[in-house]
Amino acid sequence: MRKFLATPLTGHHREEPSDAPDQSRNAKIAVALIGLICICAVAVMTADDVRESAYRVSWLVLSSVVLWVIGNVTKWSSGSSARELGVAFCMVIVQMLVLWLIFSAYEIVVRHIDVPILHRQLLLIIPYMLAPVTVTVLTGATLGMYTVLACAFFGLAMFPENCPNEVAGNYLIISLLAGIVSTRYARYEKRVEPLIGGLISGGIVFVSALALNTFRLDGQPLSFHALLVSLLVAMAVNLTTVILFAGAVPVLENLSRLFTPMTWRERAAGNHPLLVQLKQKAPGTFAHCQEVKILAEAAAIALDADDDLVGACALFHDIGKLSKPEYFSENIQDQTATPHNALTPEASALIILGHVDEGVRLAQEYGLESRIIDAIREHHGKSNVYFFYRKAMDLYEESLRKFNEGLVDTEPQPVDINNFSYKGPVPRSRETAIVSMADAVESATRSLNHASMEDYRNMIENIFRARVLDGHLNDSGLTLGDLEVMKDAFVSAICASHHSRIQYPKAVV
Repeated sequence: MRKFLATPLTGHHREEPSDAPDQSRNAKIAVALIGLICICAVAVMTADDVRESAYRVSWLVLSSVVLWVIGNVTKWSSGSSARELGVAFCMVIVQMLVLWLIFSAYEIVVRHIDVPILHRQLLLIIPYMLAPVTVTVLTGATLGMYTVLACAFFGLAMFPENCPNEVAGNYLIISLLAGIVSTRYARYEKRVEPLIGGLISGGIVFVSALALNTFRLDGQPLSFHALLVSLLVAMAVNLTTVILFAGAVPVLENLSRLFTPMTWRERAAGNHPLLVQLKQKAPGTFAHCQEVKILAEAAAIALDADDDLVGACALFHDIGKLSKPEYFSENIQDQTATPHNALTPEASALIILGHVDEGVRLAQEYGLESRIIDAIREHHGKSNVYFFYRKAMDLYEESLRKFNEGLVDTEPQPVDINNFSYKGPVPRSRETAIVSMADAVESATRSLNHASMEDYRNMIENIFRARVLDGHLNDSGLTLGDLEVMKDAFVSAICASHHSRIQYPKAVV
């Protein structure tokens, strides 16, 4: 049973596995090969001669094999997308170029100016946390840790020939320690976290370098003043890295189309102009979005998905209803006086279906992120507006009966279900699928009054069964086991939200 529940949703023909995993794997392999070629090209272009170029390429290839073995054993990169791997490789290249610039500047300085600076002291001014923290914030801690290893091993190729092996070895140790510690504080869920990470990373660099005995001048221990200067330099470098990183985050997000938890939390704060308009013009829809957010975040946490992203998507998924809020049931107080009474089923369906395209248009106009736009576009998939489709079928059957009985001369045209169906696509990620299912569950369970947990569970079970059978979740990446977890999360969240309340006695006047 457990094995069955872990089966991926691959569509109606279960014997034909989806080729999506193969395409993703091929894309990641291509990105890895291109990334390695680019890294080798950087190493060759910055080398002084052919012999050094050959050494660097050999070391990089050997390191790549080691990293590939580590990656396969730990599965650190298995859950990453090709885009995330591309970002990681780009940041590793940036880290290597920074190392080259540091050593090149050092060679120029000591060649023209007589300064008592040794190679071992350069370890203080290397921004070890630059690439690992950036990758961790944009893609997650798993790939961030893999980046720590890549920076440590690949960085060794950039050390000049006249640099002592002891310094290179110390770089490897400090890079690993500083990278691992800095990624621990790189979640960027609070703006103060990178600052804390910078302070701790600076301390790690200083203490590690001191413990490895790298700051001895001419064999003599450093004085208190020299130690203080070394500490300040290490702190200043890491804090400067943090400041530059914080300023570059918006640019990096837009370039990579990968976004930090802080971005999603800012979007979900509720003060965005679109959400303010939704609250004022369509309070019922706004309340619905708030409920969907609660359900979606509960499911995302249970599935270890990105709950910050899910929460933001849930709040914006129905912003398209802003154009005609009075035509949606949650904003109609008296359902007997609905404006749809004056419209044909086709016209009503056109308005309902149009809220998806209108939502995408508004999201693009206000510059919302692509992941939110995806959720708006995909949350209904290719489902149909069954209420109006059924109403159109009833009218068609009635008109057909009258035609067959000779009561009317014109034969009615059959109802085209495409006129009552969303154009999709179906959800293409776990997060958009979670929002989609939370939307369906919230809309359906809203009609239940004084329901028991079993009532909610049965209704949710029926919704999930229908969505699985019509292929709505085929491209979401969710397994049947994930759906079971999601159902339980929805039931718990709905029961907590719709719990019964005690009846208070009337006050005696």
